[in-house]
Amino acid sequence: MARILIIDDHIETCRVMTMLVKHLGHQGTSLNSGPEGISYLQSNPADLVILDVMMPGMDGLEVLRRLREIDQTKKTPVIMMTAVTDPATRRQAMTLGANDYWIKATIEVQELERRINLFTSNGSEEGTVQRVLERIASWIDEQRSIPLRAI
Repeated sequence: MARILIIDDHIETCRVMTMLVKHLGHQGTSLNSGPEGISYLQSNPADLVILDVMMPGMDGLEVLRRLREIDQTKKTPVIMMTAVTDPATRRQAMTLGANDYWIKATIEVQELERRINLFTSNGSEEGTVQRVLERIASWIDEQRSIPLRAI
């Protein structure tokens, strides 16, 4: 069972994501602001953070930048979950240390489960190489969908 923290300013998104995470057999906690998430993670380690990009005050990119500067969270996997489809925002998130970038409109339970297993120790040790290869293949597929003029 993985400990998953969801940080999103939309209460309904937090409620649904927490419910899905728990349905998949994990411990889910949600918070509605970046500063709350940073503070929480310093004393409550998570196996995975699902982080919204667009939030008032401190946006998800700034939260991610700060998480990567803190010893307790610098290696915690972070999935950016957002409605922002802009390739520049995606590149910035990945440059700042995001492990994945997920468009909210495409969320499905099976895909959520796959991504949780990919970034936590839920998969078997022998599956680690397979998970890395899947991430590489996924990244290549995603790059194919970005028009060359956007690069």
